[in-house]
Amino acid sequence: MEQYSSVENETVLGSENEASQQLQTEIDHQLGGQFSNPSYKSIDPQLWLHDESDMTVGNEQESNPNLEPISSHDYGGLLAPEPMDFFPGSLNFGTISGNRTPRTMITFGLETDLDFSTVDLSLLDSYNTHNPFEFDTLAIYTPLFESIDKTMNDNGINETKDSYSPHRRIWRFVPTSEDHGFCEHDNLLLPPKAVSNPTPESLVDFDSRSTPGRLDLLSRDKILSIAVSQLKQPISLAVSSFPSLELLDSLIQYYLTAPFSSGNLWFHRASFNPKRVRPELLLAMAAAGAVLTPDSTLRKLGFAMQEVVRHQLQIIFEGDNTLIREVELHEAFLLNLEIAIWSGNSRKMEIAESFLQPLLTMIRRGGMLHHSSYPAITVHDSDDGDVLEQKWMSWAKQESAKRLAYRVLKHDAQSSMALLINPLISYAEFSVPLPASPRLWTAASAQEWKEIYLQDNAVFASGPVPTLSDCVANFDVLESNRSVSDTTILCDAILHTMWAIVWEYRRFKSLLGNNSRYWDNGLLMTSRYQELAKLLGYFRIGCQDQSGILLEVISMHMHVSLEEIQVLATLDDPIKALKTQQCSSIMRWSKEREARQAIWHAGQVIRHVKLLPPQTLRDFTAVLLYHAGLVLWAYGLSLRVRNATNPLYESRLDRSRLDSLASAAGIYEQENAWLDGEETEEVRRYISLERGVPALRGTLPETLLVLLDDPKAVLDVVLSVMESNYPVQPSVKKPPLVVNLIHLIEKVREGTRY
Repeated sequence: MEQYSSVENETVLGSENEASQQLQTEIDHQLGGQFSNPSYKSIDPQLWLHDESDMTVGNEQESNPNLEPISSHDYGGLLAPEPMDFFPGSLNFGTISGNRTPRTMITFGLETDLDFSTVDLSLLDSYNTHNPFEFDTLAIYTPLFESIDKTMNDNGINETKDSYSPHRRIWRFVPTSEDHGFCEHDNLLLPPKAVSNPTPESLVDFDSRSTPGRLDLLSRDKILSIAVSQLKQPISLAVSSFPSLELLDSLIQYYLTAPFSSGNLWFHRASFNPKRVRPELLLAMAAAGAVLTPDSTLRKLGFAMQEVVRHQLQIIFEGDNTLIREVELHEAFLLNLEIAIWSGNSRKMEIAESFLQPLLTMIRRGGMLHHSSYPAITVHDSDDGDVLEQKWMSWAKQESAKRLAYRVLKHDAQSSMALLINPLISYAEFSVPLPASPRLWTAASAQEWKEIYLQDNAVFASGPVPTLSDCVANFDVLESNRSVSDTTILCDAILHTMWAIVWEYRRFKSLLGNNSRYWDNGLLMTSRYQELAKLLGYFRIGCQDQSGILLEVISMHMHVSLEEIQVLATLDDPIKALKTQQCSSIMRWSKEREARQAIWHAGQVIRHVKLLPPQTLRDFTAVLLYHAGLVLWAYGLSLRVRNATNPLYESRLDRSRLDSLASAAGIYEQENAWLDGEETEEVRRYISLERGVPALRGTLPETLLVLLDDPKAVLDVVLSVMESNYPVQPSVKKPPLVVNLIHLIEKVREGTRY
C-alpha cells in the first residue's frame, strides 16, 4: 500500500509539473517571450556596476548553484544588482540607529502618463533622431493637442463648471476609484504624427561636458528594462520609441548643468561615471532633467519616468532589504520626491508628502544625521597614485552622503513651508559636519583635491569638524569656517533649521491664543519672540546675500498665521467674512504691529523675486511668492474694511492715487511706504506707528503705484512678477506649478469683490 501511494504521488506530481510547464509556455508565448530570453537571465550580478567591455554571456544561474534565484520582474528579466558598499572603512551606518487636509495651494491635474503601452510613442522618435538640445534655431511649436476635449485649456487645466468655485482655491486631492499609479494616460495624448519641438540651445552648453563619463548602451538597456518591467501590454511601441542613448545622456547632463538646477551641489561630477551608477539613479536624474526643460513633451516624459522610479524603488527595497542603506538609491528616492512635490499635481504632491517619512527613516536609522558616521579621512603629502585615487573616491562618497543629508533637511523644510505641515527633522538631531568648500568639491583630479584638502584640513587641526548644530548655536562658528565650507548650502541649512523653531513658535502661539488659563502668555511668547528676532537679525547681517528670499519668508511667517489667510481665500465673499466673527482673528491681526511687520517682509519677497534671472522662478520660490501675495492681499482687504467709513483715509488715498497718475512723483510721495523697496524712514514709521500709506511698485508704466487697499491690484502685481520671469516665446513653457499658481491667483482675484 505504501509503495502504491508513493507511485500515485509521483504520478500526480508529474502531472502537476507538466501542467505548470504548459501554463508557463502559454504565458511566455502571450508575452512574446519577454521574460524568457536566456540572454537576460544570464547576466552576472557582479557585472552591473562594471564596464560593458567586461561583460560575458553565459548561463551563470546554472553554472553557479550558489546564486539565489531572483524574480525577473525586478529588471524586466535582468538580475538585480548586488548590493555595494559605498563607504568601505569610513561610514558605519549600522551603528546608530492631519486629522484634516492641509489647506495649501492647488487642486489641478497634470498632463502625465506612464502607461506607455496604451499610447502612441512615435512622437519620441523625433527626439531620438534629432537631439532637442542641438538645435541652432528655434521653431514654432505645432499644436500638441489637436483633438483634445475643449474643456481643457492650453495649460492642461480642466475648465469645468466648478473650476472657479471658492472650494477650488485650496489644495486637496480627492481620490476616486480610477486613481492609481498608471491612471494619468488620459492627460498624455500624444499625436500620431512625429513633430519636432526644439528646446532652446542657450539653456545649457553641451559642448563642454560636466562629467568625464558618458552614458553607455548597457546603462541605457538597464533603464529600459526597468520601464519594460512595468508595462502591462505589448512592448514593441515602447521599445522602439524609448528615449535614445543620446537623449538620456543629454537629460542627465542638463540636470547637472542647467542654471536653475542645483544638481551640481550634491552630485560629485568629477567622479560621476554612469557605467558604475545604479540605473534607478540614472533614470531619476534623466527625469529631473526632463522636467526642467521648457519642452512640454519632455516634461511629460520626465513625470512619467518619475512614476516609474517610484514604483521601482518599492520593488528594489522589498526585494532586498540590505539596499535600504544604499546611498545611490536614497538619492534616487529624493529626486523622485523633489520632482513630485513641485510637479503642480495634487496627487503627486500628496504622495511625495507621505513618502518622505520612509526615506527619512532609512537615513536616520542609517546614522546619516549624526557626525559619528563621517570620520575624518587622513591624507599625507606622500600619498600618490592608486592610494591617493582611492582616498579621493572614498572622500567623494562620504561627502555625497553628507550633502544628501543636507538635501533631505532642505526638502523637509521646504515641504513644511509650502504645505504648512510639521517638519519631520528635529533641529536638535541634525548634527552633520559642515559641507566641504566648493573648490574642494569641484576639484577635477585627485592631485588637485589633495592640495586643497591639506590646506582646508589645517583649519580643523585643533579639533573635529564643526556641525550644523554648532553653527545654529553660535553664528561665530559659521564666520570662522566660511573659507572651508560651502556657505550656500550651510546658510540655507541654518535657515531651514530655524524654520522649525519659528514653526514651533507659531504653533505655540496658536495654542496659547485661545485664552489659556495656566500659561503666562505675554511673558512666555514675548521672550520667545525676542530670541527668534535676535537670531534672525544676526543671520541677516552675515548671510543675507546667500539666502535673501528664504530669510524674508521665514521672518514673514513669524508674524502671520498663513493658514487663516488661506481659509479666507476660500470664502465666497472674503470682505463680508472679515466683517463678521468668522475671520475676526485676521481683523485683530491687521491692527497690530506684527501685521505691518509681516507685509514688510512679504514686500521684500517680491523685491527679491523681481531680481531673479529669467526662468528661475519655479518650484519652491514660486510658492513663496504666492504666499507673500496672499499676505499682502489679506492685509489689503482688512485695511479696506477697517477704513471703509473713514473720510480722512479715503481723502488721503485719493491724493495718493492722483499722485500715481502723475508718475508717482508728486508732493505726497513722502507718505508712501514702499514695501518692495529699501528700508526707509517712511517704512519704519509705518511699521511702528501706522503712519503713511503702504504701497508696491507696479511693473507697468500705468501702475507705478499700487496701494495695498486695492487687493485686486496687489494680486495683479504678483501675477505680473510671475509672468515677467518667463519670456513670451512659444518655445519657452512655464513650469506646471507656476501655471497652476497663476491660475489660482486669478481665481482668488475674481473672488475678491468690493
